[in-house]
Amino acid sequence: LERRRMAYRLVDEDAVRGRLELGRLIRESREERVTAERVMSTLWQRGSIMPLSPPFVADHAAVTRDGMYAVLGNENSGGTLQIVNAGTGELVFPKVITGSLITQVGFSSDPGQRRIITLGVQLPARKGLVEVWEWKNEDGSIKAKPVRVGSFLHDQMVMFAELSPDATMVLTGVQTRRYGRVWMIEKGKVETRGVEAAAVVGNRSNRNTNFGCWSPDGTRVATAGTPSGMWQIDEIRDGRVVGEPVTNRAEPHLNGIKSIRFSPDGELVVTASHDRTGQVWDARTGHPIGKRLIHTDDVSFAEFSPDGGAVLTASFDRTVQLWDAQTGEPLLPLSLIH
Repeated sequence: LERRRMAYRLVDEDAVRGRLELGRLIRESREERVTAERVMSTLWQRGSIMPLSPPFVADHAAVTRDGMYAVLGNENSGGTLQIVNAGTGELVFPKVITGSLITQVGFSSDPGQRRIITLGVQLPARKGLVEVWEWKNEDGSIKAKPVRVGSFLHDQMVMFAELSPDATMVLTGVQTRRYGRVWMIEKGKVETRGVEAAAVVGNRSNRNTNFGCWSPDGTRVATAGTPSGMWQIDEIRDGRVVGEPVTNRAEPHLNGIKSIRFSPDGELVVTASHDRTGQVWDARTGHPIGKRLIHTDDVSFAEFSPDGGAVLTASFDRTVQLWDAQTGEPLLPLSLIH
C-alpha cells in the first residue's frame, strides 16, 4: 500500500477517497489484496471507517466495479429504481417508477457497465417482468434519465435473470418451467413476451430451471435446477441455440442443483447441490474434475476464484470452505464456521 503512495487519512475530508482506494485494491490487485483487507479489518475494529454515504431505503442493491455508483431497487407498490453516487449518497437522477415489485437489480458486465437489469413481479397477476435500462451514453457520460431498452414479460415468477457479457441478451429462468429462455435486446423493440423469446435452453429432466449463467465470452449459457441433479450448457449464436448441448447426464448430482457458475476461462463449471456436495466439471465434456466437495448439509453456493485455481463453497451446515479446483482437496485446514 505504501508503494502505491496511498497517503489518505480514513477520516475527515479524505475518508471517501481512502475507502474507495482500499476497495479498489481489494477488488483488482491480487498482490495488495491481503494487506488492504487487513487494513480495512483493523480500521473497522478501531471504529475509523465510517459509512460511505447516508443510509438508503432499498430492498436490493448492486455496485459498479469501480465502487462509484450503486443501483437500488424496492419491492414497494411502485417498484422504484434509483442510481446513487456511492461516495456522496446523491441521486444521479430522480427515482424511476417501474410498476413492478423489484426483486433483483444488477449492472451489466460490459466495459462501461452501461446497462442495468431489474427483475420484478407484476401484480395482481404475479407475472415475472425482466427489464433492461440504459443509464450511460456510448461515450460513458451519464444520461439525463435511464431509458428502458428491453422489457421481457413471463407468465410466472422469474427465478433468475442475467445479462450477457456484451449486454445484448438476457438469460432468464421461470418457476415451474423446465427450460430457461434467452432474449435479444433489439433496437426499437422494447416489449417482448415469453412466446417471443429468441431461444429456449435447459434440460427437460428438471421440473424447475432456477439457476443459470453466461460463459465469460458470452457464447454459451449454463442452466440447472431441480430435482434431477443435472445441468446443461447450450451454445448461443445470434440469439439462437446451435450444436449439441453438454450435460452431466453420465454422473449427475443425487439431488437438485442450487447454483452453477463458469470458471474465468470458461473451460470449467462448478455446481452446488442439495445432495450436500459441490463439484467442478469440464464444461466441454460434462465429466467431473477432481473429488466431490463434501459438506454435511445442502451446499447453497459455489464460485471460482478470479484466477480459476480455487473454488469457494457455502453450505447450510454454516461453513464456508476453499477447495483446489482441479483436485477437490480443501485448501483450508478447517472450514470457516458461521
